[in-house]
Amino acid sequence: MEERHIFTESPEEEMWQTVLQFSYSTNIIKHLAAHGHVPNDALVENISGSILQAHEYFQSSKNVSLQISPLLLYYGAINLLNGFSNLITGKINEIKHHGMRVDLPNSYQYIAEASIRFDNGAIGGIHVFSRAFGYSYNLCNWGDWSIMEILGSIAELNPDFCECYPNSEFYVLSISDVKTENAITERIPLGKLDASKFAQMFNDVPNSSQSYLRPNVSQNNEAILRHKLNSKRITELSHSNQKYLQVGHRKKK
Repeated sequence: MEERHIFTESPEEEMWQTVLQFSYSTNIIKHLAAHGHVPNDALVENISGSILQAHEYFQSSKNVSLQISPLLLYYGAINLLNGFSNLITGKINEIKHHGMRVDLPNSYQYIAEASIRFDNGAIGGIHVFSRAFGYSYNLCNWGDWSIMEILGSIAELNPDFCECYPNSEFYVLSISDVKTENAITERIPLGKLDASKFAQMFNDVPNSSQSYLRPNVSQNNEAILRHKLNSKRITELSHSNQKYLQVGHRKKK
């Protein structure tokens, strides 16, 4: 996927302007036809309605209490995923279940100790959406996932996660660009992660040694990554446009 940089003072508004283009039937039909799909009224109405409802749910979530807003965000996300998965596949995908269920241990200290088990691999929502967006593996084969494990895999939550669960393992580190007079460096706050352990993890990233000099650690416990001449960025090495480094790997059951 080609990486695009859009400079704006209102990123959320800009993103919704792009998304809402596909709430209009003309744009939906044009997109479907351009990708070899045969549009029909039911499909077009499903896509348009899902995207419009998603927008309404997200907007409404800003004006209600914390008791209600997560539910509205959930409905908004589900409608958005449904609309775009149908837009991508060119059909109304059959969904009859969430595709996962939650299990609580008999005794627990944190709600994040609850686990998620994937099921209904054929028509479960999470599986249908994953396949539509290009993830072909069966999630049911990956065993149970704890909520803590999922939260520890979201880069944007990493600082809060480390503060709330200081003794728990995390799986990603956020990356930020810092411009200097001579170059652009990438910096990774290590938090509680030992510098030597990070160095070993970084060496496991394919082609990292060919693209970067040996990482340095600042007094603020930040890993400083400096590029070699004409080298690829770390996001290109990991085949991702997201700004994080994966430092943990989940093994298939």
